[in-house]
Formats: sequence, C-alpha cells, structure tokens
Amino acid sequence: MVKTAEASREGPSSNPVKPEASPKSRPAPDKTVAEEGGGAGSIHEERLQLLMRFTLMISVLNGSVFNLVLPEIARQYRLPSSQVSWVAGSYMLVYAVGSVVYGKLADRYRLKGLLTFGLIFFAAGSSLGAAGPVAAALIAGTAGWRYLFLLASLALLALPFLRRLLAHEPPLHGSQMDWAGAALLTGAATCLLLAVTRSGWLLAAAGLVLAGLFIRRIRTAEAPFIQPALFASRSYSLGLAIAFAANSIGFSLPYLMPQLLARVNGLSSARVGWVMLPGALASVLLGRRGGRFADKRGNAALMRLAAALQAACCLLLSTFAGASPLWTGAIYVGGYLGQTLMLVALSGTVAAELGPEQAGVGMGLFSMLNFISSAATATLLGKLLDLHPTRALNPLQQHRAAYGFSNIFAGELVLIAVIVGAYLFLPKRRAS
Repeated sequence: MVKTAEASREGPSSNPVKPEASPKSRPAPDKTVAEEGGGAGSIHEERLQLLMRFTLMISVLNGSVFNLVLPEIARQYRLPSSQVSWVAGSYMLVYAVGSVVYGKLADRYRLKGLLTFGLIFFAAGSSLGAAGPVAAALIAGTAGWRYLFLLASLALLALPFLRRLLAHEPPLHGSQMDWAGAALLTGAATCLLLAVTRSGWLLAAAGLVLAGLFIRRIRTAEAPFIQPALFASRSYSLGLAIAFAANSIGFSLPYLMPQLLARVNGLSSARVGWVMLPGALASVLLGRRGGRFADKRGNAALMRLAAALQAACCLLLSTFAGASPLWTGAIYVGGYLGQTLMLVALSGTVAAELGPEQAGVGMGLFSMLNFISSAATATLLGKLLDLHPTRALNPLQQHRAAYGFSNIFAGELVLIAVIVGAYLFLPKRRAS
C-alpha cells in the first residue's frame, strides 16, 4: 500500500499517499547497500522502486477490477445494489485503516518483514476467497469472475527480490502503535456505513458513540493513532474536507460506469472493461503532465481545469446516460482525467499546509480519509441505486432505466460547485 505524491500524478486511485516513516525513527540506509560500487546505490533504489510499483499495481488492480463485475455478483446472488456495494466498500475501509497502521508499523519494524507479511497475507486472503467458489464453479463447468481473486497472488513474484534488496536494512526504534485507536475508528466507520445500508438507528448511534470514544482516545493517548495537533491548521482541515468530497466523485465514476453499462446498456463485463479502458489510458498518459502544469501554473489553475472536466462529465452523463456505450465511454474519459488532475491539485495544496516534520503523518491522514470517502461513497451510491426513481431531475434525460444514474450525476454536479467554492477559501499563497 505504498504510493507517493508523484505517483498520484499518473492516475486516480483513492490512495494517493502512504504515510512515510518518521525521519527520527528510521535511520539512514546501510552504506554498504546504498553506496557500494559508486552507482550501485542508484541502481539498487531504481530496482526497489520498480518492485514497489509492481506490487502497488497489483494492489490497486485487485481493488478496482471488482467494480467491473459487481453487476454479475449482484445478479448471481440476487443482491440489491446497497448490499453488493460492500464488496467495494469493505475493501476500501480496511485499506483506509491499514494505510495508517502499516505506516506506523514501518517506524518499528523492518520493511523486509512488513512486506513479507503483507504480501503473503494479501495473496493468501485472495486465494482463500477464490478457492472454495472456484472449486464449486469448476464442477459446474465455469469459474467466471471468481478467478479475479487470484490476481493478488501475482504480488508474490516480487517478494524474493524485495527481500534481497532489503537484506541490509538497519534496526528501528519507533513509537508505540495505538491499536485501541485503530479499533475504535474502524468500528465507528463500519457501524455508520452499515447504518446507511440497513437504515438502522441503533447502528448509527453505536457509530457515533465509537466516534466520540475515538476522539477522546486521540486526545489522551501518549502516541495516538491520529495526531490531533494536525487539525490546528484550519486550512489543512478544510483541505482534508475538500479532498474527502472530491474523492467521492472520483470513486463514483469507476463504480457507477460498470453498473450503468451492464444494467442499462446490457454489456458484458468484458465489454464494459473495453469501454472504460480509454479513460484509464488518458489518466496514465496525461496525469504526469498535469503535475508539471501545477508546477508551472499553480495548484489553483489545475484545480479549475479539473473541476471543469468533471462538471462537463457529470452534466453530459446526467443527460445522456443510457445512450450509446461509445458516447458514454468518450464522456468518461474527460471525467476520469479530471479526477486525476484534481487529486494532483489537492495533494499539492494540502501538502503545502504541512511542515517537514508533519508531512508524513499529515499526508498519511489525507490518504486514509480518501479511502474512507471511497467506502462511504460505495455504500451511499448502493442505497441510492435501490430507489429506482420514476422521474429524472434532468429534463433532457430520456432513458427511464437510467433515471437513477442520471439523478446521481446531477447531484454530483452540485457537489463539484460546492467543492470549488470551498477551495476558494483556502489561502491563495498555498493554493497557488
């Protein structure tokens, strides 16, 4: 679960930055590894980065690919959208807490051991999720989407090389891990999301109680799960809130598109993937240019461009959802690229509010909230899709089966306006 701010310029994912280990707790690399043989250090670092990018790709792919088959899962198990949304929501919720947990553990344990445990646990969990259903499906004659669980096993290919490159890692002396704080946060988020899915007031009350206990915990613990001092900066707090809302739009596009194309246009999962592919390619090819644009023109200028692309996407999808898949795919390109650029702009803006000693922890919190935003968005969208409205908010929408999708995109158009308005309140010296 490692991703740098630079990597966020290459494409949107709900995971822009992993919390860095504290410079005080992690000593400098062993000189025999980093400097031996003149240029060997740079070669060593390049190889390590390539391996980490490979494992990151598998991790992101493992979470994203299931959006494509959510319609098939819902149809096979006869699940409403609100329940099938937990396939994506639960994954993102665990990812959210794990991004901070592993960041803190990296201050106490060697990366070689953490990566070994993480990759084996990751692959074992995915293989376990596939073994039973695949065996049953093979007996019946087909395995279908169940094979997707086995993608995570590819990450094990990098493990022996990572262990070799990290063989001389120095010992660490980091701070204690606040397991109680992590448990309270996870419990609060889970209860609140379940309250939305099941419309349960008792679950909502339990979530609020756990959230209150979590706030109290981080204020009194010696080494809290989240440093409350970070919220002393109003600009940083506002930036987190804006990023939370912006990420909900970014996650909704790849979440809703497969369901729109499958349920309204009747496409198979394979064809849905081909329709969405140009958007992903545009994000990869142009995302880095967006980062250079921010360096030259400022984050505020990039934010305006990103918001314009997303607003145009939501307006067009609200109007033409249910039309030709080719048109839908073309519109999706602009929206997906807009989310990439918005993520770059917001990462730069939020990072500018942090001092060097707060950068790792502060951006780790930024990453965690983006994951929580994704989980909450999946839950809320699933509930909205179960409503089956009889009219569209957009009078130009003509496809009755797409009314629910059209109304969601119309609502997101309003949310984009709120995000841009809130962004204007950030200090101009930071936003630019």
